[in-house]
Order: sequence, then structure tokens, then C-alpha cells
Amino acid sequence: MFTPASTMTKSSPTFSSRQMGIPSPHVNLEVGSGSHASQTAEILKRIEPVLVERKPDLVLVVGDANSTIAVSLAAAKLGIRVAHVEAGLRSFDRTMPKEINRILTDALADYLFVTEEGAIEHLMKEGRPRSGIFMVGNVMIDSLLHFLPIAQQSPPVGYLDFLGLLSKAKLVLTDSGGIQEETTALGIPCLTLGENTERPITNWAAKPRRFRPGI
Repeated sequence: MFTPASTMTKSSPTFSSRQMGIPSPHVNLEVGSGSHASQTAEILKRIEPVLVERKPDLVLVVGDANSTIAVSLAAAKLGIRVAHVEAGLRSFDRTMPKEINRILTDALADYLFVTEEGAIEHLMKEGRPRSGIFMVGNVMIDSLLHFLPIAQQSPPVGYLDFLGLLSKAKLVLTDSGGIQEETTALGIPCLTLGENTERPITNWAAKPRRFRPGI
């Protein structure tokens, strides 16, 4: 098992991962930040020898980051099967770099793990067979509900503290897709700062509103 972490520069776990009992990755690519092209290229270059050495039967990728598409592409070129968690989410705005990552990762993946019914529709419209699509629920919300009781009792530092603050909010403003889903799960009103969202479930479940940046 290994966990590529494109934005981490040290092998030690972050404060939030220590809070949640997540062990240090077996392999840390230590890529850091950069342009979309340079970061994606660097992840591709660094993950390939790891895949060649370890010869996994399956690579599991999550979300829509540059590391998601880079690792998926490296695995696919080596003939390694890919499973994508949070597959099928769409904003239908290709000016968003993460939308490109989502579409390409889903095109490469052999197993598509979705969090909502709308994602199944999107994937099938894109020609993916229903037999490769699996409704698995939302692991982020599972994590939220698991750690929320701890977070509500924590001092204001780190991820669990953020969950504690979020759970007590009367209103949240964000451009984060993850926070949109967390507020939806908690029933907290959310103002999404953007013209669209790849998480349409938040449009009807919590009645959020979207605002164009600068307005």
C-alpha cells in the first residue's frame, strides 16, 4: 500500500492526520505545489517507478486533484486497473481544472465508485457501462459523522476543530465542494461562491445559493 501526496513535502504526517489516527504514507512523492502542468508531470514521473516496483493489482484514487489524474494515467499506461472514488461528479464547466481531472480519471478507471445517483447518470451518458459503476456512499460524510462528536469538544486547531466550528455555524460561505457536502449533511445553510458546482446534490438537499465571485 502506498499513498502519493502531491502537496506534502515531508514524510511526517500532518497534524490533522495524526488527530484522525491516519498513519504516515508508505511512499511520499514530495512533489509540492506548482502549475497544473508541472505538478501533474512531476507526479507522473515519480509514481511510475513505484508502480513498476510494487506491481499492484489495483490503484485506488480519490477525488479530482492533479495527483488523481496523474496516478490514474500512470497506472493505466502500465496495464494496472484503476478504481476511482467520487466518480461521476460534474460541474459541466471545463474551464475548471478539476473538471478536466474528473472527466479524464473516469475515462481511465475500471471501477467507478459514486456517491450519488446523479453521478451514475453522468457516467452512463458518457458511455460507461452500468456494470462498472458502484454506489458506495460518501466516505467524506462517513468521516464527518464519525469524528464530529470529537471535533465538537476540541480546541480550535486542525481539521477536527474545523468540523466542530462548522457544526455550530448558522451560515457557511465557501467555494469548496467538500464543505458544500458537509454542510448539506449537517443541514447548515451554505452560500457557494461560484457560478457552478460539481456536487449537484447540494442544490436541492440543503437549498444553498451560489454567488458569482466579486459580487
